[in-house]
Amino acid sequence: MARIHIVRRKGEQIGFSVDLGLQRDGKRERRFFKTWDDAQKFSESYKGDPSPTGILFERKNEILHCYERLRDVGASFNEATEFFLKHGARKGNPEIKDVVSQLIKEKEEAGRKKKYLINLNKEYAKLLNYFGEDKKIAEIETEDIRKYINKIGKKLNNVSKLNILRNLSLLFNYAIKKRHLGLNPISDIDRPKINFNPPSVMKPE
Repeated sequence: MARIHIVRRKGEQIGFSVDLGLQRDGKRERRFFKTWDDAQKFSESYKGDPSPTGILFERKNEILHCYERLRDVGASFNEATEFFLKHGARKGNPEIKDVVSQLIKEKEEAGRKKKYLINLNKEYAKLLNYFGEDKKIAEIETEDIRKYINKIGKKLNNVSKLNILRNLSLLFNYAIKKRHLGLNPISDIDRPKINFNPPSVMKPE
């Protein structure tokens, strides 16, 4: 809750000031009210961004409590944040088939070529067959993708494997854009190395 101060002018009380703290631009913001009741109501309903210092002070006990809990399991605030972004910060958790359908539809509306859409559909059909259409998009982990690539890519060259990873990354990045995911599980997978062979001229013999 924002702090309230009495405002005086020439020694006389003229109203009340609600201190909202330092804002993102570094400036301190205050709101003036003639009555205490108006200032109190605004203070209790204010949901703006208090200053970083204010957050640390006002939520000190909560921060220390979380710190102790994380320390007991050997985790840091950063690790807790990464975990939440991956597993918690999402707007719904749809099934893979719904995300695929939505992506293909948007690509089609954007005017992508028919051949591209057919190839994309074929690639995602393999994914749906492997995981099942009712698999939730946020339930797919990096290790799951590694196993998938190892299974379907046994007889494929590195170029083909790289294309599969690109199409998968497209799908998961789309899910992130739609706020179904926080992190792309493909980002931790090493891309296969592609050896470049310069073009050569064939001799008659």
